[in-house]
Amino acid sequence: MASNSAPELAYDEGNYITCSACKEQDKNTAADNYCVDCQDCYCSECLKLHETLPALKSHKLLDTDDDKICQLKMIPTKKCEKHNYKAVDMFCKNHDEVGCATCMATDHRTCKDVLYIPEMIRTSPDKECQESIAALEKQFYELLDRFKKEDSDLETNKQTEIDKINSYAKEIENKIKQAAEDASSQVEKRYQKLKSSVKENTVAIKEKFDDFEVIKECIGATTQNKSQAFVSFKLNKGKIAASKQACEEFSHIELGQRVQFTLDPNYKILIGNLIILGNVRIQPYSFVHKGSFDIRLPSDKFSIDIHGSCILSNGSIILADNKNNNIKMVDDKSR
Repeated sequence: MASNSAPELAYDEGNYITCSACKEQDKNTAADNYCVDCQDCYCSECLKLHETLPALKSHKLLDTDDDKICQLKMIPTKKCEKHNYKAVDMFCKNHDEVGCATCMATDHRTCKDVLYIPEMIRTSPDKECQESIAALEKQFYELLDRFKKEDSDLETNKQTEIDKINSYAKEIENKIKQAAEDASSQVEKRYQKLKSSVKENTVAIKEKFDDFEVIKECIGATTQNKSQAFVSFKLNKGKIAASKQACEEFSHIELGQRVQFTLDPNYKILIGNLIILGNVRIQPYSFVHKGSFDIRLPSDKFSIDIHGSCILSNGSIILADNKNNNIKMVDDKSR
């Protein structure tokens, strides 16, 4: 039966074309003929079965060493479901749609730029689908890296704040220990809230990425047939657009919220038998523009290439200069 993917000729270690039917049974048998209609190769034994079926008797057969087989690999194999499964081998540039010849004759008869895909690809190879897929894949990986770093930063932030709580708790002895546990519990609750949000978004991104990977594999499976790759890309452009839209939406998710513990100046006041050590809240990052910093050093041999940054508790900024292979600290208090 004809498949919806590009005809890929399978070769074994002996460098001969294998029978498609035998390969499905994990057997490597040299093929003798190629069926143009089925888009599959058959050995002499499997061809006998093929020829016994009335519906297949009219199929065109070629010898496996016929040069026409290589030419056929440039013809799209996706079938049109609207018009008796004719080959989807035409492209309307005006509407950015693919279809069979009947589709073009009925739905695009007034369009000026209707092209035959194999000829179009041969004279002007289209790189849009490969470039779009690669760019979208890169965007997904960048999103996952951002959220992975956010998860790690939250973990570090949580521990930093709990250490701060413990530092205060050591100064107060017995009753303050209970207060420290209560404060730590509040940090944990806020942390879990942020952690859950990051996890939910990460799972959502991975789900969208998995959907995208399916599309990518569908198009990638046809890389030897550039025409079919073009058809697959165009037929999946709606799904690709949805993946891109999902990336854009995830890109606008606000990150940077952190758990912050602040010491209550009245922590010594006893409330019954309890001491309230302080309050825990979620504090988003805020930045104030204070001017420009020239971080180039006389010893720098290359242009500045910052790959990472970190803000210390005292307000100093640590910058990682990749090209010059050094760490730089900017103290804005000195300005």
